[in-house]
Amino acid sequence: MPAKDLHLSLRTAYVTAMESSAALLALLGDNKGGQDNAIYDSVPADTLEPYIYFGGFTSNDAPTAKTIRGYDVTITLIVVTKFTGEGGGNKDSDDIVNEIMQVIMPAQRNEPLDLSADNFKMIQSSLDNSITFLKKNQGGKQFSRSLRFRHTIFQI
Repeated sequence: MPAKDLHLSLRTAYVTAMESSAALLALLGDNKGGQDNAIYDSVPADTLEPYIYFGGFTSNDAPTAKTIRGYDVTITLIVVTKFTGEGGGNKDSDDIVNEIMQVIMPAQRNEPLDLSADNFKMIQSSLDNSITFLKKNQGGKQFSRSLRFRHTIFQI
């Protein structure tokens, strides 16, 4: 079986899962002044916080049986929140991350992200790491929270 790139399939599954969460969309919709989209591949200039964007993506061959092609994949999401003045903290980004975790890694491990339309099957998922960065400027504080997920995915 020839290898297939799964980058677009995985990003699409992530967006579909996140956009299906009313709780996540409500958290992203706060303070946006009518701005509709809050999940980006590339963040447009003048985008209002909070929002999520895709960071890095890695894909390597995973050890599998000779008849199955497998991939060890990481994908990074960055959650950006902002507070004006001296107030604010990590709680908004923590709430958004909590909702992301619930849709990317559901409690029922037998309900992974659906990649079947592109002939892929997610076998395993885990949170590889989570890092928070704080940037202070004249307008307040901007929190960026990086989440790197690791997946084992088989091509079917």
